[in-house]
Amino acid sequence: MLHAAKLKAEICMGAVENDGSYPPAMAERLERALTEAGVRSTTRTYPAAHGWMMPDFRVFDSAAAGQG
Repeated sequence: MLHAAKLKAEICMGAVENDGSYPPAMAERLERALTEAGVRSTTRTYPAAHGWMMPDFRVFDSAAAGQG
């Protein structure tokens, strides 16, 4: 993450276990970059699929969405 040191706000991220567009290695790199830049951040990985919080998506997961 090239610009992590420029961030001024705390970052809250939600990810899912079943999401090929955000693999674990990418998540680790992002979290490491934020930590090294001193950016306060919180990350939570949900046991769901990409699109899980969108009620009109076929993968909507109301139980997981209620946790977010």
